[in-house]
Amino acid sequence: MLDIHRIAIFLSAVEERSFSAAAKRLKMSQPAVSLQIQALEQQLGVELFRRTGRAVVLTEAGRALVPLARQMMGLSKHIEETMCALRGKLVGQLLIGCAATPGQYILPRLILLFKQQHPEVIIQMKTMDAETAIQRVLNQEIHMGVVAYEPHHRNFYVREFMEDETVLLVPSGHPWADCPQVSLAELADPSIPLLREHNHPPTDPLWRALERAVKSPERMQSIVDIGCTESAISAVEAGLGVAILSKVAAQQAARRGHSRVIPFAEGPFKRTLYFFSNTENPEVCARVGFCDFVHTAEAMALVEEWIA
Repeated sequence: MLDIHRIAIFLSAVEERSFSAAAKRLKMSQPAVSLQIQALEQQLGVELFRRTGRAVVLTEAGRALVPLARQMMGLSKHIEETMCALRGKLVGQLLIGCAATPGQYILPRLILLFKQQHPEVIIQMKTMDAETAIQRVLNQEIHMGVVAYEPHHRNFYVREFMEDETVLLVPSGHPWADCPQVSLAELADPSIPLLREHNHPPTDPLWRALERAVKSPERMQSIVDIGCTESAISAVEAGLGVAILSKVAAQQAARRGHSRVIPFAEGPFKRTLYFFSNTENPEVCARVGFCDFVHTAEAMALVEEWIA
């Protein structure tokens, strides 16, 4: 039977590309790492590494073992986490990839509240565009993603999180600042610099409605894709234009007093945020626990308070 400790040493050597570096990482001596690798090679009856000076290079057998070894380590970790969960204790690591709005304005507060209840869970959240999050979940590089449209893939488990609205953010001194609402047709004026967040999905109802209302491909092409939410907010506060944004982000900006949130006359334009994970990835107890947590009354009350 394979020794899980030897498999862990093998993967460390693969990632470090050096027995000595692996030994330093594992707080072992270099000869001890070499002996464990040799013992694994003898057990499997193949050579896993070719030694070339200080560096090591995987053989064909070594390359074949890498994904299997990672699966074995993942399953071992999953067993430990599952047994802890059965004792009522959540442990382990949770890697989340999310779009800018939930990553900046919603998830941090929920993560902090979750961590208060489950301090031994390690959560790492990285902001990325939806396409990257989808690909990384597919590649099993992260445990879950959070995006502003429903991702479709046969291997995805998808769960609705919350609704957000798309609104217009204008500078405090703008002629529209005191208007109760603005029509999409008014955005056709080419003299008004119009900004937007990065990567709105093509299915977003607001953008389809805007194209119909503006009736000008040139005007649509003139919209500046500012790249990130905070950059768009800074541009609006500096009086450089108006921005189409998430209501969650726009309301937080307006509280600073330099901008105003204006709804669209044709709205509200709602979009749903989704959690999703890869069903081929072993269930991570921390992920299941976090997804269940964010749908509790306590978590939803926190979100509603934040976006009110």
